[in-house]
Amino acid sequence: MPLYLSACFYTNISIIMIGGIVLAGFSVLMSGSLSQYGMARDVTSYVVVGLVTGVFTFVTGISILGSYLSKSRCVMYFVAILCLPVWVFQVSALVWMGTQSSPSRLERASEYSTSNADYLENIQRDMYCCGAEGVSYFDTKVTATCCPADVKETCTAENNRVYRRGCKQELYHYMVPFYNTTICILFAVCLVQVLVIVLTCFTARALKEETYQKLDE
Repeated sequence: MPLYLSACFYTNISIIMIGGIVLAGFSVLMSGSLSQYGMARDVTSYVVVGLVTGVFTFVTGISILGSYLSKSRCVMYFVAILCLPVWVFQVSALVWMGTQSSPSRLERASEYSTSNADYLENIQRDMYCCGAEGVSYFDTKVTATCCPADVKETCTAENNRVYRRGCKQELYHYMVPFYNTTICILFAVCLVQVLVIVLTCFTARALKEETYQKLDE
């Protein structure tokens, strides 16, 4: 097989395998980062799909690489055919993730978390915000996490150092990059995998032609 084709093949295989690892790892990171803010209920299924898809993607890359190293046309065609259902699963997961990351759904999730006092405390402390919609969320004295640590004992709505931004919007902006990054990774993997499947079939055909040329000689 031509050197440029081999280089292209190995490059795309590497992208698939690395993409699978990154997708699985990022899904775990997403779970840990959002669960502390009460998002476990909303992200569990999303994280599981991302994790499973990442593992399938990595295994697919290993399988295609193994078929190439075997130099067997039959193995290459067989693996290419097996990769098609995996690709369909990846595309289905991509579409499903897109529906799960709609702005309205993320807004409902952030509204749920900020309505829980325990989760709200964590959100206020980490995102420098106060109340679901702002300081006006509290009828009387605001909680200590609405202010920097050095003034938490005197934290009031009138304090000029109290956080003014609402936590619902801050949590929404915090979630969006996690969802969008996962979708972008999977989208890139889906595109590359199509190219790899085509290259695998092309390589198998090239090996067949080389075999015939050797027989003719």
